[in-house]
Amino acid sequence: MSSPRVMIANVRDMLEEEEDLEPSGVGKDVVHQPGEFTDAEILHALNKADTYLCKKVMGQDEQFFEETDQTLGFIADQREYAFGTVHGGRIFKITAIERTDVNDGVFMDFLQKFQDMKQYDKVDSSIAETPYRNHFYIRGMNIGILPTPGTTVATNMKLYYNVLPAKMHVGKPKTGTQAQSATNTLILNDSPLIGRLIRRITDYYRGAVIEITSGKGIGQIRTISAYDRSTQVATMSSAWDTDNAPNSESIYEILPQLMEQYEEVLELRAVLSLLSKDEST
Repeated sequence: MSSPRVMIANVRDMLEEEEDLEPSGVGKDVVHQPGEFTDAEILHALNKADTYLCKKVMGQDEQFFEETDQTLGFIADQREYAFGTVHGGRIFKITAIERTDVNDGVFMDFLQKFQDMKQYDKVDSSIAETPYRNHFYIRGMNIGILPTPGTTVATNMKLYYNVLPAKMHVGKPKTGTQAQSATNTLILNDSPLIGRLIRRITDYYRGAVIEITSGKGIGQIRTISAYDRSTQVATMSSAWDTDNAPNSESIYEILPQLMEQYEEVLELRAVLSLLSKDEST
């Protein structure tokens, strides 16, 4: 994966050199200069393009970015369960729910029509004839389980879901960083060099890929396994190289979710977005 700064440079090259990218109605003699847009504006366009293209890919293949989580479980007499905090609120679509408290696991059936749930309300869950056994529905940021669980079973719901990309940004580890030799953490900076930090959502950066692109630790790439919104501490899935952990003078970059073969398309969409914005002002 290319880093955001490399992609920003690529977008600048496209803006300067590719006159054929001009939207219809714009004169072919219009050439955009590299400094016409700020790095922050270009990165914002890249983030929008990353999200848009990821949604398109997931619409064609639900398993392309599929991940799993098993933190939710049944609570006696509770029908609905909030999943908004799972994976930092970046869930795009729940594709399946597996019950792991039964032999070999059972995938629950998705109930699409909300009126079916209203119909279920008229049926006592103890009646054996009810058609709703191991069903679930989605209402807002809640999962509903039918029939309503009668017993508490910890962490027996395994969620399969598509996750949207974390917003890319570029920054230096915050002063007082915990990322020292033989540790696996880094404090993300709430005043990035380019872009912005999402501070208010726990685990927002979970699953995001981070690369050290300058200074001590350069070249190291890690996946973030946890993110604490109160401290901005990102925990890596594996430790930094011994005696070569990044420090407060290093530069880190949160990478795009799309794989490298899609990056030219991502950059092109960002260019078109910038040109459209420029012509509308």
